[in-house]
Amino acid sequence: MPIPLSQPQFLAIANAAAALFPGDRDPFIAALAAALEGQPIGDGTIGRAIRDVQCRFDRPEPEHMPGRWQRDKPRFERGPSTRSRPARHVVLVRGSVAAHARAPGASFPCASRL
Repeated sequence: MPIPLSQPQFLAIANAAAALFPGDRDPFIAALAAALEGQPIGDGTIGRAIRDVQCRFDRPEPEHMPGRWQRDKPRFERGPSTRSRPARHVVLVRGSVAAHARAPGASFPCASRL
């Protein structure tokens, strides 16, 4: 059943829904409509219903991450690389791409054809 709302009442509900995560907005409106069912519609009734229903959809704030220069040690400073595979080099041979694993100091087998 439609609920008759004035423009300020509708805006109060829309603003309360906008503060929630997008996935919670439709369930919030449905729960608010259920809370207002059978009650006289007024600004105070809508405000109390918004307060009561919005508490059910409250999620904790994400953990605060300090700024890059506010940290004790920047995240980009890491220990030595633990890479165990040799680097892969790509060589273009007459229109095709060939990938070769190359040991340090070794030459490419088909480099003379370039």
